[in-house]
Amino acid sequence: MTDTTVDNGTAEAVDSGYGQQWYVSHWNAKLPDDASALTAAKIHDTTLRDGEQHVGIAFSPDDKVSIARGLSDIGVQRVEVCMPASGAGDQRAVRELAEEGTDAEIWTIARAMRADVELCASVGTNGVGLACLANDQYLEIFGWSLSRVLDLLGSAVERGKELGLQTAVNIADASRMSKKRLEEIITGVDARSAPDSFAIMDTFGALEPSGTRDLVSFARTLTTGGIEFHGHNDFGLSVANSIAASTAGASAIHTAVHGLGERIGNTPLEEYVVAANVLYGADIPFDTTQIMDLSGSVATASGLHPATNKPIVGKFNEIESGLVSTEYSRLVLEGGRPVQWLLPFTPDYVGKSSVQIVAGKSSGLTNVKHGLAGTEYESLDDEQLRTILERVHTQAILTKAPVSAADLASMAADVVTRV
Repeated sequence: MTDTTVDNGTAEAVDSGYGQQWYVSHWNAKLPDDASALTAAKIHDTTLRDGEQHVGIAFSPDDKVSIARGLSDIGVQRVEVCMPASGAGDQRAVRELAEEGTDAEIWTIARAMRADVELCASVGTNGVGLACLANDQYLEIFGWSLSRVLDLLGSAVERGKELGLQTAVNIADASRMSKKRLEEIITGVDARSAPDSFAIMDTFGALEPSGTRDLVSFARTLTTGGIEFHGHNDFGLSVANSIAASTAGASAIHTAVHGLGERIGNTPLEEYVVAANVLYGADIPFDTTQIMDLSGSVATASGLHPATNKPIVGKFNEIESGLVSTEYSRLVLEGGRPVQWLLPFTPDYVGKSSVQIVAGKSSGLTNVKHGLAGTEYESLDDEQLRTILERVHTQAILTKAPVSAADLASMAADVVTRV
């Protein structure tokens, strides 16, 4: 992103945080190496696989095909659709995507079994992530030895390569493993079969950014293959951790739309991309204007709609505060100042409609005036508007929601009738 000249009302100044569609802090370092690393890391989206492990979510084969197309169209490079061994419906979805072709690579996951890898290949997948369950807990649960797990993984990777698949070893709970165990896994499998990459799975969201950076950097010293990062959001740090992983040289970042996934979920796709591009100056080839369309498709298919205060896809373009709505009216609507004076980025950057002023508990007269603009009640005097505003506050407390345009007009009609 290049610096933009901003007229501050008295003189011209250059603000390195200002862009045509955003206005963020000039304190952001935007280091060229970080930007390049973020741009280079592939996005491996797991909405359709790990996202479906969120409680209550069940995508149909048609849902998976439709969402996978949307993910590919928006710029995601790799779409993880399912574990084919889980059923015929998921297998059909992969086959359909493979037959029609997508810009994104189609990936699946598998147990470390040659038969599972063969099944993945048979449905037309481009790549397979092989589950590595080798921490102390899993070894105790399944009664396995580490050598057995490494043998199974090595054999499964070899079979994947024979079948022309890209291969990744997904090391479950890698973030809570000892350094010795992680080294044993990566060097052991690498020596036998050299998969394309190893995915560091922060299965329980147990990392913070500096730890993520150190872990990814350490893992990169153990192999010439790629190191991917799969973050969970148990402490609300998945985006920060994923950015830290990228800047440490991760070859791919695993994401999910809205952050869907096991328990609290994965790194939110939309948050990671927008933060990387806007705050760090990356150039991830991603059509951000399609974010809201993709969000809507996933919300409908999953039945789980994002909260109104969710970053990027939430209702940041609605203004209820009387103070902010007055500032917006004076500076932007009347003064011609850019929208991003009062927002970190413009709504159209992520495919949202323009800013809307709504009426609610924290509103003032400006909100009521905007709500009545274009109606027969737009010329009411301040005393009448204050009466309406009191009713707006009362209703908002009762309904816990903004007052609709229809209700606002009804309140205005009642006030006019009573005069």
